[in-house]
Amino acid sequence: MEPNASTLLLLSYHLNKPIVYFFPDPFKPEIENGELSELEKEILLYAKNLDINDQIKVIAQLRALSELDEDSKE
Repeated sequence: MEPNASTLLLLSYHLNKPIVYFFPDPFKPEIENGELSELEKEILLYAKNLDINDQIKVIAQLRALSELDEDSKE
C-alpha cells in the first residue's frame, strides 16, 4: 500500500511517531548539525501531550538522569 499524505499524518498522530518514521532510510532527510535525532523527536512528541506540570517533572527527571550519566563518567 502507498499511503497518501493525510494517511501518513493520521498514522503519525495516532501512533505517536514522527512522519519520517514511515520512510525508509534512503528517503529520510539527512540529519544536519543541530537537528534532532529520531529519539529526541519522539521524546518531544510525548512531552507535547503532557500538561505543564508534568512537563516540568519530565525536565527534572531528564536533568537528573543527565547528571547521573555525567557522574558515572568521572
